[in-house]
This record gives sequence, C-alpha cells and structure tokens, in this order.
Amino acid sequence: MLKLLSTYILTIFMLGTAFGQIADEQIDNSQYPANNRPDTKREAIFNTYFEEANVSNMHFYTPTEETGTDYFFEGTELPRGLYGIFAEGWREEMPADFKAYAVYSIRGDGKPFYVLRFSGEDVDPTIGLFEMAANKLHHKATLATYWCGESYCLQKDSWIQDFDGDARLDILTKVKMTDDRRKKQVIEEYYNILQQADTGNFKPNSKMDVNVNDYFMEEVVEK
Repeated sequence: MLKLLSTYILTIFMLGTAFGQIADEQIDNSQYPANNRPDTKREAIFNTYFEEANVSNMHFYTPTEETGTDYFFEGTELPRGLYGIFAEGWREEMPADFKAYAVYSIRGDGKPFYVLRFSGEDVDPTIGLFEMAANKLHHKATLATYWCGESYCLQKDSWIQDFDGDARLDILTKVKMTDDRRKKQVIEEYYNILQQADTGNFKPNSKMDVNVNDYFMEEVVEK
C-alpha cells in the first residue's frame, strides 16, 4: 500500500512538472514583437492578464459606481503575488488594501504601456498608465479618477491619440471640479496635452493643434 501511494505521489509530481514546463514554453514562445518581448517570467505572466488594444482614439473615464458590462475598463483582477512588480516608490504611496485590475496593454515601437484600474476601501477609483522598465512597473500618467473633498468633487478623463502625427500616442486630459453642495455647478475646468517623446516620456505641450471642444467628458453617475 505504501509503495502504491509513493508511486501515485511521484506520478502527480511528474505530471505537475510537465505541465509547468509546457506553460513556460508557451510563455516563452508567445508572439511578442522582438522589442516588446518580456525580460522575465514574472513579466510574461503579468502580460497574460492584459488584453492587447490597438489604440487610435480611446476615452478613459472611471465611474462612481459599478456599471457592469456597460463599463469598458473593468479589467481582470491581478493576484497579489504580482504586486511586487510595481515600482517601490509608487506602491508605498498606495493604501495597503488597494486592488489592481489589468485592463489593456498598448504596444508600440518601444516597450508596451499598460492600463490598470485601481479600487479599494481607501482608494479613489482611478485608471493609470504604466510602463515596464528594469523589471518594474512605473507610473506614467493618471488617465482617469473621481473623488470628492469637503466642498467639491473632481473628475478627470483622458483621451489617448496620436495628436501630432508622429506615430506616437499622446494624451489629452480634462479636469472638472464641481461644487459638492450644489451638484453639477462647475467651479473650475482645465485641460492638459501631454506629448510623447521618443524616450516614451510624456511632457506638457500646450502648442499642439488639438480642438479640445471636440472631446466630451463622461457624465458622472452619482451614488
């Protein structure tokens, strides 16, 4: 009986090892462009949670309540075992109970950008843009958020698009502040245009030719 049990355990172990090897081979042979190929197994596993998006003009916003299938940026929750991939400085600024959701990967000539959504008891609903560098995920821009203070609420929406025709994606962000005591009364509105340089960094450029009046913010759904 003991011999049979030992044989059974050994068989399960060998099968598990084989499946692990198959999974590793599938990750290694994923169809990544040469300049987008993951550097580590953890990066490769991280990538599997993202849906690849070919972005030409995408409007990012975050709801103030659950919207089910009507919300395009719900994403897939990342296991906490992958949270070590976030750069230390950014992660230390987040509450301990934050939850991260993989939404889209945006691939270009350089390393891909990643769109993630964040939520949690002490976390304002937020969508962020990240880039992988030196095996760590670094925050590049906040694309969307919504939160209320003591006297006002702030909403931020973004559009990712190639505004200057250089084949690199840029970002238009719009911010609206409303009086929390008198809903919908706008206190202040402003926008920023972030141009992507050949280094992958985004820098403000107010001279870019963008008709910002053609871009409408999402209507906030009050709780």
